[in-house]
Amino acid sequence: MAKKKTDSIFNQEIDQEFSTLDRFVKIIDASRILGFSSVISVHQMIDRKELHSYSLPGTSTTRVLLSDILSLKRKKQETESTQDFPKEKIKKSRGRPRKY
Repeated sequence: MAKKKTDSIFNQEIDQEFSTLDRFVKIIDASRILGFSSVISVHQMIDRKELHSYSLPGTSTTRVLLSDILSLKRKKQETESTQDFPKEKIKKSRGRPRKY
């Protein structure tokens, strides 16, 4: 019998054997995982080719891989923790800054 493990993203029990399998998640779920308040930011990341989107047969919604979302989130956390603020002033660009 396989061990049960709680998945921290969707708060449900999954089998230990299947925890390494990748899943397709909806754009709304991806935006919640990344901390966005809107799905527009995820759509913009797809347009900029930062995320690859998939269209599954039988569904009309676009989906992304959960592993891509988690690796993007992990990469962002690593850059924030290792980033040192420069002493010289950096020229700021116009517009609203992107989270990712």
